[in-house]
Amino acid sequence: MRRSSVLSGVLAIAIASAVPAIAASSAMAELGQLDLPAPSAAPVKGLIVKLDPVGTVARATARRTVARVSSRPPKPLGGSWYLVRGVDDLTGARATLTASPGVRRVQVDHVRQAFGDRYYRRYQPYLRASMDVNAAWKQSSGRGVTVAVIDTGVDPNHEDLPKLLRGRDFVGGDMNASDANGHGTFVAGVIAAKRNNGRGIAGVSRSSILPVRVLNARGFGRDSDISRGIRWAANNGADVINLSLGGGRSSRILKNAVGYATRKGALVVAASGNSGRTRPMYPAAYSKVVAVGATDLKDRMTWFTDHGPWLDVVAPGVNIASTVPHNGYAIGDGTSFSSPLVAGAAALALSDHRRWSVATLRANLVRGAADAGPVGPDPYTGVGVIDVDGLVGGRAKSSVSTTGPSSGTTPVTARPLGRDSIVSTATPEGTDCWFRLVVTDPTRVTVTAKMRTATSGVLRGNIEMAMYDSSFGRLDLANSRTGAGTETVRTVADDDLYVRVRNTKATRWPSTVKLGLDRVAASAGNVQTGSTRRPSLVETTPVAESYGASRLADIDLILGSAISGNSINFRSVQLIDGETGLPMPRSVSINGQTLTIDPDARLGAARTYSVNLTGLRTSTGRSLADTRVGFRTATPS
Repeated sequence: MRRSSVLSGVLAIAIASAVPAIAASSAMAELGQLDLPAPSAAPVKGLIVKLDPVGTVARATARRTVARVSSRPPKPLGGSWYLVRGVDDLTGARATLTASPGVRRVQVDHVRQAFGDRYYRRYQPYLRASMDVNAAWKQSSGRGVTVAVIDTGVDPNHEDLPKLLRGRDFVGGDMNASDANGHGTFVAGVIAAKRNNGRGIAGVSRSSILPVRVLNARGFGRDSDISRGIRWAANNGADVINLSLGGGRSSRILKNAVGYATRKGALVVAASGNSGRTRPMYPAAYSKVVAVGATDLKDRMTWFTDHGPWLDVVAPGVNIASTVPHNGYAIGDGTSFSSPLVAGAAALALSDHRRWSVATLRANLVRGAADAGPVGPDPYTGVGVIDVDGLVGGRAKSSVSTTGPSSGTTPVTARPLGRDSIVSTATPEGTDCWFRLVVTDPTRVTVTAKMRTATSGVLRGNIEMAMYDSSFGRLDLANSRTGAGTETVRTVADDDLYVRVRNTKATRWPSTVKLGLDRVAASAGNVQTGSTRRPSLVETTPVAESYGASRLADIDLILGSAISGNSINFRSVQLIDGETGLPMPRSVSINGQTLTIDPDARLGAARTYSVNLTGLRTSTGRSLADTRVGFRTATPS
C-alpha cells in the first residue's frame, strides 16, 4: 500500500476482484486523515486611537493614558491616528481611553481574513497545474448541474459540502444515503466541495450532489444494487453519474443500466481501476462510459492505473485532497479520485451548455484533453489529460509538458549503441527505443539494461529487451518478471546488431535506463543467426512518435514480415483521431511488407493521430505482435 507522508490514522479501502461483488476502485491506494497544520492564530486585537490634533497638554495626558492601558508604545498610523497593542482588557482599555482628555475617537482594530479555502493552495496544486481548473472558474461554475455520486454514501452534515439532494440507499433500503466508509464523501468533495468559504478544500464545480449508496461500509457492492442505483439516479435528475467502483467481469444488467442512463441524458464517468493491469474493468470499459485513468503531478501515468484501448482520458490521481465524514479531510491516491475530477469538469461545461446532448458533452470532454504519454491517443493515457479551461472555452493545451517527440523509435532510426547509452526519461511507456551496434569481426556481445528504483525504493517499471541481427531476425529476448529492473541479452555476431528496449509496465520511466555494453572477440564458428521472429515495425512514414507529419501524404508502415490480406479489417488496422479518440474512415493496401493507410479525409493541422495494428497475421500464418504508431501533424505555415 502506498502512503503519503502526511497521512495518519489510515483508512484503507480495498477493491475486490471477485464477482458479483464490486468494490470502490481504490486498490493500491489509501485514504488517510490529513495531519493538517493547526489554523494560524488570529492576530491579537488592538485599539485604534485618534488623538486631538490640537492642545499640547491634552495630547500629553492622552499619551500617558495610552501608556497605562498598554504594555507597548503606541504605533503611529499617520496623521493623529495611533495603534495601541498589547491590551489585556480590551473593553476596559477602550473605556479608559474614551474618557481621557485629548482622545477624540477609539475603535477596535478588527481582524478580518481572506476568503478562500484553507487547504486549496497547499494540498490541491493539481487543480491549477494539470487541469487549469482555476482558469475555468472564471467562465463556468457548474451551478444547476446534478452529479450523482454512486458510492458508499455521502456525509450529509459535512460543513464543506453543499446541501445534498435527497438520495437513496440501496444497501440499507431507505432514503438515508449517509456514509459509513468515507469513500463516497471523499468523491463528493472532489466534485463539489464549497469554494471560497474559508474552510478546507475546493471542489471542481458548484454542482448539486445526489448521493446514491450502493456499496456497504467495507466498500463492496453487487451488480443488482449498483444497476438499480444507476437507473434511480437517471430517473431523478442526474446530469452526470460518477462511478468510482469497478470489477473485472462484464455484467449484462450493469451494461444495460449504463445504457439506460445514457438514453435518459446522463453522462456516465467511471474509474479505470488500480491494479496496473490491461484487462478491461467494468463499468469503465463499456463504450458509453468515459473511462478515467490516473496521472501524477507531472502528468505522467501512475503505476497503478488499469489501462488499455478502452481507456478514454486521464486526470490527476495522486495526493488528491478531499472531505471525509465528521468534518474531516484526507488525501488519497487512486483512479477513484481521478474520475470525480472529470465528472466535475463535465458539470462545469454543462452548466454553460444545458442543451448539449450526452454525445456532445462526451465529445467535448475528450476533445478538450491534452495529449499525454506516447504521442497521440494510446492505451496508457487515452486521448490525454483533461484540460478543464480548454473544455469550457479557455486556452486549450495541445499536449502536456512531459509529452513530445521521441527518437530511435524504429530500427531504421536507431541510435548508436555505446558503453553508456541512456534511454531518455522522456520516452513514455510502450514506446520502442532502438539502438544499433556496428560489428565487423566475430564478437561476443552482451548488453544489459538497468532501471534504477524510485526514491521510495519501489521499482515501477518492467524492462523488455530484444536483440536482432542485421536482417532483423531475433537473436535473444529478455523479459524476466523477477528482477524486472535489470535485463540482459547476448549473442555472438559478425555483423551489425540491433537492440530494442521497452518499458512494458503501466508507467513512464521513473528514472533513466542505462545500457551497459560488453564486447569480447569470439570464434567465427560460434556466430549465431536470428530466428524468424522479427520486429513488428522496421520503418514508418511519418516517423513514429514525431511531430510535423504531412497532412496530405499516405501513412506507410514497413513491417517486419509480409502480412496476410485476410487478417486486414476495420478493427485490425485503425487510424485513431487524437481529438475525438474515434477511428477514422480509411482505406488500406498491402504490398509485401509495406502496409499503406490512405485516410478518407484530410488530416487536421497540429493534431495527433495513432495507427493501431492488432490481430494481424503474417503470410505464413504466424501472429504479428500488436503495435502502435503515434504522430502529430504539422502546424500551418
